[in-house]
Amino acid sequence: MIKLLKYKFVNIYVYHNLLVLYNLIRYNLVYLKFLISYLNKWNYKVYDFNIKFPNKLDNYFIPNINAHFSYLWLNNYEKSEKYLVEKYLSPKSSVIELGGCMGIISLVANNILETRNNHVVLEVDRFKLQFLERNKALNFAKFKILNAAVSNFKNLYYVKSNNFLGGYVTKNNEKGEKLNGYNFEDISKKFKINFDFLIMDIEGGEREIFENQNLSNFKGIIFENHFLNNPIENSKLYQNLKEKGFSKIEQKGKVEYWKAN
Repeated sequence: MIKLLKYKFVNIYVYHNLLVLYNLIRYNLVYLKFLISYLNKWNYKVYDFNIKFPNKLDNYFIPNINAHFSYLWLNNYEKSEKYLVEKYLSPKSSVIELGGCMGIISLVANNILETRNNHVVLEVDRFKLQFLERNKALNFAKFKILNAAVSNFKNLYYVKSNNFLGGYVTKNNEKGEKLNGYNFEDISKKFKINFDFLIMDIEGGEREIFENQNLSNFKGIIFENHFLNNPIENSKLYQNLKEKGFSKIEQKGKVEYWKAN
């Protein structure tokens, strides 16, 4: 079944239609209530935060409905990240966060911090950035926002995906949106913050960060690992973190917490 889902037709027109039927049978009136709210374009309440999400998370209608129901209505959005952030982020930390997206994890982290201004969130997608800024304002958060990527290359491009939550950064695709690159030292100087904690969900870009960036100031790192299904690449990623003085403490789903030795 997993192999079949790799085929676009099966994934979009078979799997997602069956998922709608499954949700309707399992959740009954709860699912019908969701459909009414979806059609009326209501805002969502996610982890007690007021969240404005785009109506279109996927370019296809049925997968879009399923994404809204699973991520938002059932409060499943980045649940593993939320768990580890709440467990390991110290209130005294200064946080840099890569891949802010809608800002839900940003809000979770910002509410933990004693000095809520010591938190910078990077987002590479300008469309997502609008919702990140909106959700920050709706919930009176204090984190700062930067439309950029962490890289040793200054001139980058962001290429969008068919799925709202996807996309990637590249050095040489002129069809993408132009994007500035900064290393951690650049961002620290720009905002006058000495970051000691890193939160990251950047769709596979974590490998480049661990290989090419200075991590010596960080006491802890929480990141979504996109290489768990690739043992060779995952081993390289782990070795790199160990060589830079970190030990793996806990894993929740695809999200991991590593602590400086």
